[in-house]
Amino acid sequence: MSRIGNIYTESYSKSSAAISADGELSEMIREEIVDRIEEPASMTKECVADLIYAGSSYGQKAGFESGFNYAIALIFESLVN
Repeated sequence: MSRIGNIYTESYSKSSAAISADGELSEMIREEIVDRIEEPASMTKECVADLIYAGSSYGQKAGFESGFNYAIALIFESLVN
């Protein structure tokens, strides 16, 4: 695992900011699923693929935003100290 991966695993992923962001992401994905599913039995492969794509897109966006914010905070902290 890379240093960045270790920093994420040991520091950020256990922080209240990460836990909060994870909860917000889960809620966004849940809302997307609820908005799109009317009758689960009638869902097509394409509909399921769209849901998976939407969920992964939300995850990528949220991951980028939280990673960027964390990187800026680390840079700022190292410049101040």
